[in-house]
Amino acid sequence: MIFLIEKSLNKSFQFFLPGLNEVLFALLLSQLLFVFNSILVRASFKREWGVFQDFITEMIYPLASQLGIFSALVVSLFAGVGEELFFRGFLQPKIGIISTSILFGLVHFLFNLRKYYLIACLYIVIGFLFGFVYELFDSLWAPVIFHCVYDFSALLYFKKRIAAGAIPPV
Repeated sequence: MIFLIEKSLNKSFQFFLPGLNEVLFALLLSQLLFVFNSILVRASFKREWGVFQDFITEMIYPLASQLGIFSALVVSLFAGVGEELFFRGFLQPKIGIISTSILFGLVHFLFNLRKYYLIACLYIVIGFLFGFVYELFDSLWAPVIFHCVYDFSALLYFKKRIAAGAIPPV
C-alpha cells in the first residue's frame, strides 16, 4: 500500500516547485469559487434557504468562530494538502475523476448526508473542479494551492461575517 501511494505521489508532485501558470490559475480559480460561494451564502440568508443556513450555523460557524488567522491557515493547509494527496494523488489515477469527485462530496457529509445532500452535490462539483485542475496540469501542486487558498479565504470570510454579526451564533 505504501508503495502504491509513493508511486502515485512521485508522479503527481514531481518533486519540483509549481510553475507560475499553475500558481496563477489555482489562485484565480480559488477566488472565483470563493466569490460564488460568498454570493450563495448571502443569498441563503436573505432568502432563508434552511439547509444552507443550517450548514453554515451548524458546521462552518463553530469552526470559523474559534480560529485565528494562523490556525485558519494551518487548518487550510492540512485540509488542502491532505485531501488532495488522497483524492487526487491516490484515488483519481485509480478510479477516475468522476468517482473521485463523488467520493469527495460524500465523505465531507458522511454523517449528515440526508440533511445536507444538496450541499454534498456542490462539494461533488468542487471535487470535480479540483480533479480537472489536477488533470489539466498533471500535477498535484495546482489543486493543492487551489484548495488551500479557497479554504483559507472561506474561513477568513466567515470569521469576518461572524464578527460583524452577519451570521447569527448557534
